[in-house]
Amino acid sequence: MGYREHWSTTITLLMFLWTQWYSAIGQLRPAFSHHAAFVWFVVCVAGLSIRSDNLGVSSIVRALSLDGDRAYASLLRNIHSKAIDLSVLRSTWMKVVLRVFGDRIERVNGRVVLIANGKKIAKSGKRMPGVKSLFQESESNRAT
Repeated sequence: MGYREHWSTTITLLMFLWTQWYSAIGQLRPAFSHHAAFVWFVVCVAGLSIRSDNLGVSSIVRALSLDGDRAYASLLRNIHSKAIDLSVLRSTWMKVVLRVFGDRIERVNGRVVLIANGKKIAKSGKRMPGVKSLFQESESNRAT
């Protein structure tokens, strides 16, 4: 595959991912009473999706190369806007997550389980780079 074909394939995949991303985010529109508040929300979530650090609103501004002072103030105003109905946003978010991820969501006895720090799955091997060490003991990580 040549450079142009590779570049074209990469762009096509990126556009597909962003299209899928927006189709999920777009379903949250009912939680916003003003279109501008929803647009700023989309900007905020896009920034959160691609940022490389965890320094709050500043991270979003940097990630999207926005005009620092103006964008920072606008994002803060939007985050605290009365045009966002948080109860509707929360319930709509859960419906969207369940619809988008469906069978890939962890469940126990039919109930959704939210995993905050990874699943404890037995791992074997002496040295496993990239695998988080666990403090709990399991059959495969006991000291011998």
